Amino acid sequence: VTAEKKDLPVNIECTGFFKAEEKTAIAVEPEEYRGSLIITKIVPEGETVKEGDLLLKFDRQEMKKASAKAEEGVVDARLKLDKAKAALEARRIEEEATLQKTRKDLELAERKLKNQPALAAIKLDEGRQKCQAGEDGLADMRVNLQQLEQMYQHRELHTDTENILLERSRRGIRDMERDVERGRKKLAQLETQEIPTERDELELAVAQKRAELRKFEVQSQVNLAEKQVDVTKAEGALKQEEEGVAGLQRDQEALGPLLPTVHPVLAAHKGIEELAQLPTARQEILPR
Repeated sequence: VTAEKKDLPVNIECTGFFKAEEKTAIAVEPEEYRGSLIITKIVPEGETVKEGDLLLKFDRQEMKKASAKAEEGVVDARLKLDKAKAALEARRIEEEATLQKTRKDLELAERKLKNQPALAAIKLDEGRQKCQAGEDGLADMRVNLQQLEQMYQHRELHTDTENILLERSRRGIRDMERDVERGRKKLAQLETQEIPTERDELELAVAQKRAELRKFEVQSQVNLAEKQVDVTKAEGALKQEEEGVAGLQRDQEALGPLLPTVHPVLAAHKGIEELAQLPTARQEILPR
């Protein structure tokens, strides 16, 4: 064998793996959904994929059920809002009717108080006229008695008829005197007690009506404010329900099939099965 100078080939067999220089993280973070996430399809770890290949797919049935339930919550919240608005309107009508009646009662009470002096003057005038009429009648009766007595005074013996006429006249005068005295007392009572008392009662009634009106005005504002709070709460609840539905819809869109957006990559999914059971799951896609 002739020796010659040449390269000696050396073959070394070993195992290795590809490791990406850059990593692209795919985050699965539901916005509203708080249930479990079940993986229905996933590419094997380390498999080569290309753009458009399915990497990961979730079962979204539970999420759809949650969305349907959330939509029912929206319907219920709208119904509650409608009821709250109807209750507010009904209370507003009721409060306005009560306030109008109270204002009317106050107006009537003030009108009575304003007219009281004129009415009192009429009552006093009528009382004085009655007293004067009684006194005039009494004076006439006394004149008639005096005339009878003068007519019969020259007779020594009076007839029974004459005696009856004289007695009847004297008795009528006594009755009229009592009537006139009662009239005077009644007039004095009217002037010193009844009319002042009536005015005091009217003034008190006006004061009470004014106090009632102020009370109803304040209470009306409180009642309407309470109903408005109910409406505001119902509006907030409806908004929250609607935002929940919108969030679940976005979650369904976000949790659709995950596809790579770069050229051929290696998929690594160690531990994703466990992470996928949580509300938030992350998957790292390692580009080649």
